[in-house]
Amino acid sequence: MKDLVNFQNGVKNAYHIVGNDLFLMESACKEIENACVNNLSDVNRTVFNDENFNADELTAICYQVPMLSEKRFVLVKNISKISESDIKKIIQYSKNASDDCVLVLCELPNLNVFEKVDIEKIFCKKLADDQLRKIITDDLKEYGKSITFGAMQVLIKYCLKDLMLIKNEIKKLAFYGTNIESIDEDIVKKLVHQSDEFSVFEISDSLAKAQGDRAIVLLNKMLETKEFGFVLGLISSHFRRILYGVMSGGSDKEIADKLGVKEYAVTKVKQQAKNIKLTQLVKINELILDVDFQIKEGKLIGKNAMYYLIFAILNVING
Repeated sequence: MKDLVNFQNGVKNAYHIVGNDLFLMESACKEIENACVNNLSDVNRTVFNDENFNADELTAICYQVPMLSEKRFVLVKNISKISESDIKKIIQYSKNASDDCVLVLCELPNLNVFEKVDIEKIFCKKLADDQLRKIITDDLKEYGKSITFGAMQVLIKYCLKDLMLIKNEIKKLAFYGTNIESIDEDIVKKLVHQSDEFSVFEISDSLAKAQGDRAIVLLNKMLETKEFGFVLGLISSHFRRILYGVMSGGSDKEIADKLGVKEYAVTKVKQQAKNIKLTQLVKINELILDVDFQIKEGKLIGKNAMYYLIFAILNVING
């Protein structure tokens, strides 16, 4: 994977990293840190987040002279909200940034906390399938193993194109069976953990296609490791997302930003929505609210509520 940051004209005094792939975002942060801090990294590195963020302290540290190093590295990440006065302080600092410090503002695209700060932008979007396949192939080759095309596609799908998840699963695949040289689809399906988002997508996809048996099998599998309330919440969020995706006139990115989800997730639910009528979507969302109410009233208990909901949704789809 090629470098994410261009240092051809030297290291900038400030960067704004935006993206929906955490692995690439963390990699970009590390590239910048390695390029500017050449000694005593613990002393010359400061991280701010929601718990300890203070704009005055931030700017004060940025203006401090680094200790036995070329530059100081200051990272701001996982900030969910910020006041207008603090944003103004950061903007003011960025216009007169210290040459002895590199400030990095790192955030997911749907937050837009630092969008008004005019500094060098680095975009870390999810990679295309062909790029992911190359990374998977190269990584497994280092362990002396190969992987089939079909197995790579299953891995990418299960991990929702998230490179951090893919990297973690590659390590698991690499150490599976010392006498196995090639990873096939069966091995991936056996070892790779499907993300909760993917599992719920599979359940709702089977419901949209009126595949009741498949929906129950998938639900049973998910309930083996998840509480029914958690699963209900995921299904509820998923069908609200489908309804909003159908009724909204915005682009996938605009919808994703408003919902606070990944753009890829919006694209997938729009595809799924083609199998469900708008009136059915409205009815399904009403059903989910009703089941949630009945659970709180004690009229439906535990996993039974989930099976009741699945069969009720199937009746709506088949009706």
